[in-house]
Amino acid sequence: MEKTCRKCGETKLLEQFPKRKDNRDGYNTSCNVCENKRKDKYKWTREQFWAWEIKKDFGLTVEAYNVLLEEQNHSCAVCDTHLDDYKGIYGKGKKVERFSVDHCHTTGKVRGLLCYNCNLMLGHAKDKVEVLEAAIAYLKEKG
Repeated sequence: MEKTCRKCGETKLLEQFPKRKDNRDGYNTSCNVCENKRKDKYKWTREQFWAWEIKKDFGLTVEAYNVLLEEQNHSCAVCDTHLDDYKGIYGKGKKVERFSVDHCHTTGKVRGLLCYNCNLMLGHAKDKVEVLEAAIAYLKEKG
């Protein structure tokens, strides 16, 4: 059985079309070749995906992120680790290239940029000052 691709206009065997359940004949309207061209057009680099992600999650543009980074002298807002010393450290099983965006989980307001460990520390403490103060008291007593 054959079908004509709506993109290239070529008539091809059905096997040359991706399956699509919501289409009457069970196949996409574009052939595999045209679909792959379309998908390649929209492939993002890691940088493009990161830019989209911080915009979606925190309302931050790359420019705004860079301003924050500059204001913090390219260092973590908590432990003061410099970004140059931080790059290449592994977090969540992947190589870390930049600081995490720290934000209030209640208001969504961006507070600053943190290294992986400091971001985890605040997250595990659920942003509760009393938990962090108790940890400090524990370290002073037992440390």
